[in-house]
Amino acid sequence: MDFVYDYMFHLLSEYANLLKFEPTIPPGAFEVCSETMACLEGNKFWKLKNFMVESMVKCPRDTLPCTMPPPL
Repeated sequence: MDFVYDYMFHLLSEYANLLKFEPTIPPGAFEVCSETMACLEGNKFWKLKNFMVESMVKCPRDTLPCTMPPPL
């Protein structure tokens, strides 16, 4: 168990070397930031605005990062 992180890092690094994916920005794409959200025109981007509002973090978590919820 002492070398699990070393093994996983090695495994993921070697796997990443096999990938040939090169990210590209599609035509017509635009950057979304807080200023963009404040200036949305009418209902033009209502799906985007609804998604951003629904996924917004409203308060910090009260549990530790590694705490698992109890089983059902």
